[in-house]
Amino acid sequence: MTDRDGMHAAVTPTGVISFRYQYRVPRNWLTAPWRCVDLDKRLTATLTALKRNRAARYRHQAARARHDMRSWQIERRKRTRHLIELGGLVVKAGIVDLTDDDRATIYGALLWMADKLKSEDGERARGVWTAKGKQAFGDG
Repeated sequence: MTDRDGMHAAVTPTGVISFRYQYRVPRNWLTAPWRCVDLDKRLTATLTALKRNRAARYRHQAARARHDMRSWQIERRKRTRHLIELGGLVVKAGIVDLTDDDRATIYGALLWMADKLKSEDGERARGVWTAKGKQAFGDG
């Protein structure tokens, strides 16, 4: 059974009554130029907003990564700075130029210094080297 506005009522042989409304969309409604332009503008604005949001999220993540202060990173940075300072002392003493940047020679000299400090004459050597270092730094 159907009325003039598109409402349908159906009764099945088992006695179930179902209703259905059939609406009609004017043919020019989906293809009207003013609707397509409006939808296109809205879609473009939405995509632009998504791109801005994504860019802002990436900037935030990059900023967090630059300023991430986990304890292991802090310790690694301290150790790296310390090693760079020690390397600077090797360069400042002129050892790199004197050995033509031969790392085996430099390492051998450092091992010899370690052996000297471990020996029974180590305290005297430490005192002499400390006095010489302070004189070179201008502290003593």
